Amino acid sequence: MSKKTVTESRAGIEKVFLYYEIMKRTLWVGIGIAVLGAWSGLHADTVEEARKAYNVEILMIEAKGQDRIDDLYRKYAGGVARLRDQFQADGNLDNTIKANKELELALEEQEAGTEDFPGIERMRAVLADEEAKIRAEVADAKVPVKDRFVKRLEILKVELTKAGKLEEALAVRDDILELKSKEGDGLLASSKPQEVVASPRGMIKTPRLVDEKGGEIELTPGVYRLQEKLIGGDGSLPKESKLRQVTLTLPEGTSLERETLYLDEGHLIAEGSRFRQILLSADLGGTYEAKRSLFDEVIFAKGGAWMSGYSAKIILDHCVLYKSNFRRPGKPAMGFKITNTTFVDCDLDPIVFKEGDDPTREAQGDWLTVENCHFIDCVIPQSFLYITKNCLFENCRFGSYEDLKIKEGTKNVVTLYHGSTFLDPPNDRDEGKFKMEDGSKRTAPFGAGIEYEISGGALDFR
Repeated sequence: MSKKTVTESRAGIEKVFLYYEIMKRTLWVGIGIAVLGAWSGLHADTVEEARKAYNVEILMIEAKGQDRIDDLYRKYAGGVARLRDQFQADGNLDNTIKANKELELALEEQEAGTEDFPGIERMRAVLADEEAKIRAEVADAKVPVKDRFVKRLEILKVELTKAGKLEEALAVRDDILELKSKEGDGLLASSKPQEVVASPRGMIKTPRLVDEKGGEIELTPGVYRLQEKLIGGDGSLPKESKLRQVTLTLPEGTSLERETLYLDEGHLIAEGSRFRQILLSADLGGTYEAKRSLFDEVIFAKGGAWMSGYSAKIILDHCVLYKSNFRRPGKPAMGFKITNTTFVDCDLDPIVFKEGDDPTREAQGDWLTVENCHFIDCVIPQSFLYITKNCLFENCRFGSYEDLKIKEGTKNVVTLYHGSTFLDPPNDRDEGKFKMEDGSKRTAPFGAGIEYEISGGALDFR
């Protein structure tokens, strides 16, 4: 059965989720909000930080809006599925087929159809009204952000002009004009010169990572800056098709930057590679696997419509993550195996434990593994702490109490190793979930064990 086949039961609806297409234009995004003011002696990096700060605020507004639209279409799909089930129970073949097509459009394209059948007209009208309302609220939320940023840029332009940095001042002026134009309501690209963009076969003629030889692609080491969303594999094709899945290999010395890589079906394998300011998403059947690699301002997310177990999967070993995050990790969106990895300045999402399941059993499962890792200057929710094992925490802040609904008799105690500065233990109302230990007393190493540096707000190999 292909992914485009719509299931015939309500249980099938529980296995689907709507697309996370947060980035639909060419965009360079910095994850990590910079606090800006009117400084003298400004330079290009300061302007870049200003752009990054603005881009992050806009991205967050759009992401929250997209979450609301995802939820809206999920509810719409549920209503269409109920109509479909009723048509099927009544033996009405034509309307059952029409409702199936409507359901497929809602789940895969986030669109409403045009074919008429009983009950759908009112549902489409409500959907259109609610979606328009959400998009209008998103646009309204951007206005004060843009206004604040224009004022900041005006200050930067004056200071750069006074400093004799006329080219940079002109670039800032262009940003101001773009923001004041009709098109200036989105994100801003960096004004810094781009590196030469290598063009691997399979990326040129199509946004899908496939070519006439199939989905086996190995990049030549170099810097790849995506100019549009790149899709790996095609889950709509028959399972026997050689183009259905992609295996994308990134050898040592490869850097993948900007925009979005979405694994519809397939596997990314990276070793000694660098990912920067990119959204890495995957549908059911998509896996990211990396060793000795760097992730600089990267978001991992579940994309696409299909859900089952731990749908999107991430495997990281001896990696470094800087200002990066996993969106809604846990069932049914995402599972990960993270070992011997260093997290720096990461503000992490809580783990989503499946309702009715035992969080302790899930935390001890293979696909919620965080082991022998090193956390530095991070913000970590209790649910994320609960899945860690033998990890060191330095200068971290622990999230407020979460009711994990741990079943009686299954509670386990997580040891949190601290560095030279003792950390306040998590607020544990249930008591016994966490205990603090001195990390210096443990002989086994924590973290990635690879040399890296953070300079000018960017993560790189040393």
